[in-house]
Amino acid sequence: MAKSKSQVLTLMQEMKDLLDASRTWLSGTFLTALQAASTAVAAGDDEPEDEAQREALAAVLVSALSFYADVKAACYEIHPTLGRYADSELLSSVALNLRRFSEKVAGDGEALKSRGLTKFSSWSAGGSNVGDGHFVVLNTNRDGDLLDFSHIETLTIQCVEDAVTGSAPTGGETFVIYGEAPGDFEWDVVGAGSGRGAGGEQYNPDWGVTDGDFSAALNPRTLQAGQRFPARGASQNAGNLLPNGNCEQGLAGSGSSNALQGWTRSASGGGTGTLTLEETNQLKGTQSLKANADFKIYVPLTRENTGGTGADEATPYALQLWARCNSSLTDGDAILRVIDDSTTHATITVDLAALTDDTWTGGTPVMFVMPGAPGANLRVELEVDNLAGSGAEVLIDNIMCVPLYHYDGRAFAPLEGQTSWRYGDTATGETTVSEAGALQRMINEVFGRDGGIPYLHADASAATYWSDS
Repeated sequence: MAKSKSQVLTLMQEMKDLLDASRTWLSGTFLTALQAASTAVAAGDDEPEDEAQREALAAVLVSALSFYADVKAACYEIHPTLGRYADSELLSSVALNLRRFSEKVAGDGEALKSRGLTKFSSWSAGGSNVGDGHFVVLNTNRDGDLLDFSHIETLTIQCVEDAVTGSAPTGGETFVIYGEAPGDFEWDVVGAGSGRGAGGEQYNPDWGVTDGDFSAALNPRTLQAGQRFPARGASQNAGNLLPNGNCEQGLAGSGSSNALQGWTRSASGGGTGTLTLEETNQLKGTQSLKANADFKIYVPLTRENTGGTGADEATPYALQLWARCNSSLTDGDAILRVIDDSTTHATITVDLAALTDDTWTGGTPVMFVMPGAPGANLRVELEVDNLAGSGAEVLIDNIMCVPLYHYDGRAFAPLEGQTSWRYGDTATGETTVSEAGALQRMINEVFGRDGGIPYLHADASAATYWSDS
């Protein structure tokens, strides 16, 4: 007979207490005594018997590490119980068991107590940066809930190769991410790693996992500490889903039916304006898109989940565009949206009248999670609407829908701006914690690195039924 709800809660609480007690002892009384014994062995002149004593103490440390690993393994085995309580379809799948349990907790109007993480919602750009693009970060899952897991540390991303001092392409400059060094022992609750052999420390989110997918394998965009990666930019070789996002491939068609090469004028509400190219005041490169009347163009998105050329389902992305208008403009919006026939999934709107005349401005990027099951005709639309003013013109460039990278409980990317990133450009972000939710901390630690989903539905204020004790 399956365990009752109260028995499931008691099992979770007792396993949490076991893990906490072992960590407290190992990092406290045990470690103090081990260090004192090691100091005593090292005292005085080096004698032949000292080596045997050092080897014996080293064996004790190995046993301690094994002990802590065994405690974690015991906690790990609760996942089928959680799955059975939530009617999981595959009790052998830790990812599915935890996901179904979390969904049931949320569906019942209940919650664990969250860990009390304060995760940075924006990067702090380095004061001497040359590049003027945006550093973006997303801390929520596909349902809009906080990803309640992360190591406690300050992260840094740094440009290590650009198009001037190296061979990186413009818009795809090479960056590296690193955090604080891990502790000396597995029971230390510290950083995810500085890239010195501890890159596997990070936790794995469930982005890219759709209903019916029982795998929680690391997504191909999940980075390790110290790993290099390219910035996201407007060209497709810099990760952009959209063709001709940098406008360098020109236009196709003629008159009021023309569009950017690779795009299509919308049949409904496509506008009457003829699009042209600006080759004097362009954002960068050789040309930018120019319009003097309303228009709407679109690109269909194929549905993929394999890191290919289509839109990866249940995966985080960012929308971005840059715009410039002349002094004749009195009203109008530039809009970039991800939409299907039933739902608008993400929208970035630039109020053109609010821009400084004759100055390129990057719209505030919008981060979102691509739907796991979108409706028909999933597409990206670019629109200029309500353009007003005699002689008004608007320029648009750096039109991007780009996938974000995944690292330790967040999605992020450096996005191309008007001035390209240069070697040494940096951004930092700090995560702190109050450790309010002990059950959630156990889930983070036990299931975060071995194919599980490392968090359950939680509330920042208080647990509902699923209390720590």
